[in-house]
Amino acid sequence: MPMTGRRPLETELARIKRETQHAPLAAAADRATTILHHTGITNDALRAGEIAPDFELDDAKRRCYSLADQINHGVAVITFIHGGWSAYCRANLAALTQAHSRITDRGASLLVISLESISQNQRLAETLGLTFPILSDPGGRVSRLFGVLYHVPAELVAAYLEQDIDLPSRQHSDRWVLPLAAAYVIDKNGVVRFAFANADPSLRAEPSDLIGAIDAITARR
Repeated sequence: MPMTGRRPLETELARIKRETQHAPLAAAADRATTILHHTGITNDALRAGEIAPDFELDDAKRRCYSLADQINHGVAVITFIHGGWSAYCRANLAALTQAHSRITDRGASLLVISLESISQNQRLAETLGLTFPILSDPGGRVSRLFGVLYHVPAELVAAYLEQDIDLPSRQHSDRWVLPLAAAYVIDKNGVVRFAFANADPSLRAEPSDLIGAIDAITARR
């Protein structure tokens, strides 16, 4: 259940959207979001109450992380992002960085997943000073398992290229694919207790909602 009160990430994302609304990419992104909403793509995303698929992925330092290992030690928070080229994703990562100690103080772990290559993720982690792992999902295999992978609409592909955002190059892939803006809180049994997935990249799970979900899991014990 989303928490009420101060929601700094939501405020920051709204500011970015407002200040970039006249940028060349904005109109194409809005139309692409509408197209994706009409496809019902979020209906395929993993939902609360379902079992999360296990996975193994490498972080920016080529260390392997698995979901099974994370939930063996406590609750796991999983967040999917587009990449460091997205202002919305950078804001999301900044908010998670601020919340990271409150997550780990509760005995939970935080993993961020992107389709970007390990080298791209390493550059992003160093630039932002990330305190949590950012994992590379080659080809979107794990994103597909979570039901959040989608093909980028053709109009948005053209708009990205005009801004020198070449996703296949950044992802070391031959496809134009991205994950939805998504976040999950998964308990020690692998059950999803909080799920957020949206085709609009300007909407993200508020860290306070993730922490609230962790607290709710703890309260059940």
